[in-house]
Amino acid sequence: MKKFTRKAAWLIIASLILGLSTASMPGKARADSLTVYIAAKFAIREGSFLGIYSSAIEQALIAIAYNRYLDQQKQQGATRVGQALIDGAYPSIFLNPGSMSTLTFAFVDTTTGLVAGGPAVSSVVYEANLDPTNPGIFVTLGSSSDSGSNFSLAYTIGWYEPLIRATPYDAGGNVVVLTGVDGDNVAVGYATALALPEPASLLLLGMGLPGLIAFGRRRDKTRVDRLCRGAVRGGPMGSRP
Repeated sequence: MKKFTRKAAWLIIASLILGLSTASMPGKARADSLTVYIAAKFAIREGSFLGIYSSAIEQALIAIAYNRYLDQQKQQGATRVGQALIDGAYPSIFLNPGSMSTLTFAFVDTTTGLVAGGPAVSSVVYEANLDPTNPGIFVTLGSSSDSGSNFSLAYTIGWYEPLIRATPYDAGGNVVVLTGVDGDNVAVGYATALALPEPASLLLLGMGLPGLIAFGRRRDKTRVDRLCRGAVRGGPMGSRP
């Protein structure tokens, strides 16, 4: 598995904002594999954590990254991906620390982006990363074998914007596997609880981001692609499920 420097992850964010392509990243490091999608999510969370942009912008960036991720899996022939849900929402939801929530698991159709059927699942283990600056650390929250409730687990939102990871298991206790881009197991799903944004941030998001993306799509794509090719080397930004 390729590992990513912080520089590489931030270049992915730049490409998301500007609407550019990072699909020409070297070797097996495709911009829309699960590995790179999660690396981007960590960098996006870190940017919000550092106050570089609001959580409203953060949610928009996550949505763009998620849609690219689904599209790339579809192009590679994967019809389903696993998905963690927080109060029924994905890939992110606004919830402040201390909020009570319910974690569930489902499979999502890579064409429609909607919940759909998938492989048989007997249980789901939920974990959380609570620190965007330490992407390799996940703590176990618990597990559920209640398929009737979509493997629900009660969870109180902890510290800053937890990233939830849901790993499905079959009846034999083996991790359910759906092979996606670069051989990543896309049956494992993620979702993020974001801090509630101020109303002004939502207004600015609605007014400014579409224009920014439209502007970026008119720019020369080769510059970001060239930078990305030089940025992928040692130093993990995320771990393979």
